[in-house]
Amino acid sequence: MRTNSTAEATAVLEDEPLPLRVIILTQMRSGSSFTGEIFNKNDEFFYLFEPLHNLEPKFDANRTNENMETFIKRPLRDFLQCNFKNLPVPWWSEGVMAFHQCNYAKPIQASPLCLFQIEKNRWLGRNISNSTDTLESLCRSKKHVALKTIRIRDINYLKDLITDASMDTKIIHLVRDPRGTYRSKMEVCKPFMRACLSINETCDRMRHNIQFWLDPPQWIQNKYLLTRFEDLAMEPIFYAETIYKFLNIPMPRSVYDWIINHTKHTSNEKTRSFTHPRVASRVVAKWRTSLELSQVLEIQAHCKLVMDKLGYKSVENVTMLRDLNYSVIEPINDVDL
Repeated sequence: MRTNSTAEATAVLEDEPLPLRVIILTQMRSGSSFTGEIFNKNDEFFYLFEPLHNLEPKFDANRTNENMETFIKRPLRDFLQCNFKNLPVPWWSEGVMAFHQCNYAKPIQASPLCLFQIEKNRWLGRNISNSTDTLESLCRSKKHVALKTIRIRDINYLKDLITDASMDTKIIHLVRDPRGTYRSKMEVCKPFMRACLSINETCDRMRHNIQFWLDPPQWIQNKYLLTRFEDLAMEPIFYAETIYKFLNIPMPRSVYDWIINHTKHTSNEKTRSFTHPRVASRVVAKWRTSLELSQVLEIQAHCKLVMDKLGYKSVENVTMLRDLNYSVIEPINDVDL
């Protein structure tokens, strides 16, 4: 019997799942490095660490819609589609590639791009033409693409990507108790870096973006998952599984093993930027033993609304602050998966 081969081919294509693209969206010092490793340790993912890093000064200085289109949407689409040929030349600098991608992105770490000439302190990936071909080949060899970024201030900027029918793009919105974020920022932000330490900017941004969790518009439904850093830190296996369930893909053994090894192993008390939490309860509660009550009360005054929505309880005195048996984290409604 003759069959309609064109129709059959179309049906097969329609049954094939769309490419999965994952954006971990958060703010500075909110646990995104640890969260990103959930994908970095999965060999089916091509993972990028802060790919918008050196574009930030450009769109910070001129935040018009046109500039946002140029400096966020277009490069982000290129990253998710494994297209590296259109990226601006500064993205290929040693500071971006050698530090961010070669140090933290597993697929790129193993590539020839990340070889160094120690004696001359030169990054061998400077040949941009060859580098784009290498990165595109690496990216397209993987089933999925994931990236983490602290540089997208408004989830609305992602609407075009989320609604693009050629990709299955999903957002993991990672939030953290602003008191913990502030304490962590104090380790890396210099006293004169007021913008870095601004609690107003932190909470205003959180307040705006959690609206997509509280009252999601139609275009983002089933494409958005809010995750609290504290939940992931305290119960990493359960919440990593929740993330993978949201993405509708299995969590591999390599991710289970990495979580176990990196959440039970103790390390030096002195924390530096981009490390992963080793003793979860200590990391989550550290702000309670290091911040002064006056600092905590000021943060709570600025952030009460967003803290209440996200289940972060206020403390009123030193006794409540220092008593680690008093829980300051309440359950919030889980996303219906």
